[in-house]
Amino acid sequence: MAEIKQELSYLAKNKDEILKAYKAYGSFFANSTKLETALNDDLLSLMEKEALKMSGKQAQQDNANMAVAINFFKKIIDHKSQIYTLDVKRTAPKNQELVDKYSKLLSVNNVFKDGNKFDNASKSCLIEMYQDKKGNLNIRPIFNNKFFVWSDDTIEPHKPTVYVKVIKTIEKKKRNSTEADVLHIYTDTEIMVLEGTDIVKYIPNPFGVAPFVYVNAEQYKIMPTAKRDTLHNIIQVNNIFTNANVCSFYQGHPIRVLKNVDQEQSSIPINPNDFIVLNSRDGAQFQPELDELASSLDVSKSIALAKEILEQMLSTENINAKDAVQSGASGVSLQLKSTDIVEDKKAQIERWQAAEIEFWDKLAVIHNKLIELKQSGSRNPVGAFTIIPNEPICEVEFPTPDTAGEMKDPKAAGEKQEPKQGE
Repeated sequence: MAEIKQELSYLAKNKDEILKAYKAYGSFFANSTKLETALNDDLLSLMEKEALKMSGKQAQQDNANMAVAINFFKKIIDHKSQIYTLDVKRTAPKNQELVDKYSKLLSVNNVFKDGNKFDNASKSCLIEMYQDKKGNLNIRPIFNNKFFVWSDDTIEPHKPTVYVKVIKTIEKKKRNSTEADVLHIYTDTEIMVLEGTDIVKYIPNPFGVAPFVYVNAEQYKIMPTAKRDTLHNIIQVNNIFTNANVCSFYQGHPIRVLKNVDQEQSSIPINPNDFIVLNSRDGAQFQPELDELASSLDVSKSIALAKEILEQMLSTENINAKDAVQSGASGVSLQLKSTDIVEDKKAQIERWQAAEIEFWDKLAVIHNKLIELKQSGSRNPVGAFTIIPNEPICEVEFPTPDTAGEMKDPKAAGEKQEPKQGE
């Protein structure tokens, strides 16, 4: 166990409560992992797992082989996450050169754009500032199946005092324990690493601040409610398409049945294009009969049901679906071209403006600290940030959504509104 100094006792005192919170988020992490899988364009793997819920091995195999995986989820999230599609204006009168250099060096727009997608997919996101092996500063977004935050603030319990990264699960050669989760736990003043319940590292935080910015769509909760409805409905829609696909195949390749034939039949197959022979009853005299077994599903009604579910779901995601005239994926693609609700974009801009202000304030502290410790990488910009208490390092201005919810460049809009000479 790592040595714990008296002045670094905060995390040690709260270790059990933090672990208790971590265990309570088990189902939250499982749901978030599904969201991340869908966002990474691997909806098919989730659909294949859905096929295993079918009764009967043949039904499972058919649904797995003919699973339909139209990734409406990724399309919806891409459509909602537009606030970083245009350049964001960052103004820092006392630190403009450093802000401009770091904006380009760290690809802040691109990283925050991915973070915005994570936020829309799962209702929260973490932006991490870290040093690479050469001491250079980097940033990355973290999906919320790989972190959680905790607070013991009784005045503002929704504001985190502790940030926890869920790193991995390792094997532990210990009696009654075969594996342990590795957690990296940060506050502004200390860092602790746990393997299971064992403290394996405990040091002062060299950065002077917790190197994270937490974005949470549910601002009055320490962690958001698990986002389950959208992906669940999308999976159900794809299940409908999958069932229609399988049934269409059976309709085109029916099972042929020959009844009342005196022939031994050890098992009865039920595959498309199979030929089933059924014996007549002993002593009975029946004429042989040839029949077909085909699916009776009305595929067009299934498609209509899927369309209705999608339209209702899109309306809950602030996407206008009322004017859609097509069915299936093409109809959804049409619907995703416009939105009639601007409030969602404004809410995103508000929380990401706050995130950017916190990000630049923390980056300035970390940058200056690395210079002080002589640990700054060669790629990091030269010079220190001018930090004035209670004054943000950088002000951030986003493009403004128009009446359809699309992001518009204020400069371009202004140019269009300028009157011509003589008017």
